[in-house]
Amino acid sequence: MIATVPVTTALCAAILGFLGAMLTINVIANRVRNRIDAGGVAALAQAIRAHANFVEQAPLALIVIALAEALGARLLVVQALGVALVAARLASAYALNR
Repeated sequence: MIATVPVTTALCAAILGFLGAMLTINVIANRVRNRIDAGGVAALAQAIRAHANFVEQAPLALIVIALAEALGARLLVVQALGVALVAARLASAYALNR
């Protein structure tokens, strides 16, 4: 049996990896701007929550999509799940940082 690389999931993971890095940078920037390590500033709390929400949700969803792709789910289904995940994480990051 030849192992296949879940290409669609890998692309979604790359996009989400970039988003995760941006959320991390946002937390760092808020900490530097407010000269604070944790808590006490609403913008920092929002940035931390947006990052934490991403870290809590994205990895498990990517694993599920990768398993579906590896097990032979229809490409359209895998792509739809990937697009939905990326869109949801972008919307969440935007909403939680406003």
